[in-house]
Amino acid sequence: MTAPCLETESHWLVLELQLEELQGLQGQRADSGRSPDFELALALYKQEIESSMRSRLDEALCRSIAEAVRRDGDAISSFVREEEQAQRDRNMAQTLSGARPSTQIAINESRRSTRDHLSPIHLSKPQESNNVSDEAEGREGGSPPRTVAKDLAQDADGKGIGLRDCTGCGGKHATSKLSTVPCSHEYCRGCLNTVFNLATLGESLFPPRCCQKPISVDTHLDVLEPNLVGTFKAKEIEFGTSDRTYCHHPECSTFVPPQFIGDDIATCVRCLRKTCVLCKEATHDKECPKDEATQEVLEIAKRNGWQRCSSCHRLVELRQGCNHITCICRASFCYVCGKTWKTCSCPQWEERNLYNRAEMVVNRDIDNQQLPGEMRAAVVRNAAQHIAAHPACSRHQWRLSKGQHQCEECDETSAHYAFECCRCHILACRRCRFNRL
Repeated sequence: MTAPCLETESHWLVLELQLEELQGLQGQRADSGRSPDFELALALYKQEIESSMRSRLDEALCRSIAEAVRRDGDAISSFVREEEQAQRDRNMAQTLSGARPSTQIAINESRRSTRDHLSPIHLSKPQESNNVSDEAEGREGGSPPRTVAKDLAQDADGKGIGLRDCTGCGGKHATSKLSTVPCSHEYCRGCLNTVFNLATLGESLFPPRCCQKPISVDTHLDVLEPNLVGTFKAKEIEFGTSDRTYCHHPECSTFVPPQFIGDDIATCVRCLRKTCVLCKEATHDKECPKDEATQEVLEIAKRNGWQRCSSCHRLVELRQGCNHITCICRASFCYVCGKTWKTCSCPQWEERNLYNRAEMVVNRDIDNQQLPGEMRAAVVRNAAQHIAAHPACSRHQWRLSKGQHQCEECDETSAHYAFECCRCHILACRRCRFNRL
């Protein structure tokens, strides 16, 4: 392949280097000892890199064609305008001399011919049908597909460019620069890379999603940075492993993939140190030693009524809300007994937590804070009844709440607005509203 003139040639170089490394790995057959799944993963990733390279070549071709259409179109349009003016001058002269003016057929035909030849060439990327819906916020129906050529083929004064809002940053971008996700919202290149990057940094944002619908990395390889794609695929393995083992050395702490674990011993792929998968400490000959520090923490948790996730074993403290806990590993369990959610008969609310939550919601309106005692108590009771009826929304119904608010998910403060669910009354910042909840 010949590298096209891209916005940044480093992207093409990275793709070529990754392709060379993968070809080298695939060539090491004799002493590999690798599983068929690992070989399949290499082959699939090679296909993704080659597809990304082809996509960049196609984009360069689109831009070249569009630029030619724009450049030649200006010259031809100018020539046609001159011909039309000359025709009008001839008609005026014939009228003044008493002759019958010629018809406008020639001019109209010229206009149609020009439009036909200068119409933008539609070279659009294929889209899966499930990537488009009529639920996109701010519009009632799906929009027609846009193309690079259509957006770049414009008049000299810049008219004719289609602009749409990015869901991530709220900025306006040419539609060809936006990527559509399964819920029909659209993200610019930078924001989509940010969504995937944040998903690799913490499980609460993994998998990357918008409006609770996962965003596939394979669908957006043409806009995601190649290095980010590699990091994301590594995190997919890590976050998809239930009982994870990390290198016991504090300065390393690298995740050890299941392929590098054998006989309850994990070999770190970074520093080659060996870790016991049972006690998560350095390998040893005898039975695993008792972890006194962990036992002490568990005793503190028991005294304070904290619960432990049965999936990832994290400790969870309930500060407010109902007893339905959704761990950052996405496991759902009861805070009272620790069992999987809806497999026990425990109450969904503790009355104290319910009324504390109702107080918080009522106090958001400054007028409610000034109400007399009995009237305020009635407002709190009504709020508690409404919250109890909608303890955990499967699909939030959002409304915009102006003013300064603190997000109840990430604790960040939004200076101008936040989103509030009309049902459960959770307050969320823009990122948590779209990409976390």
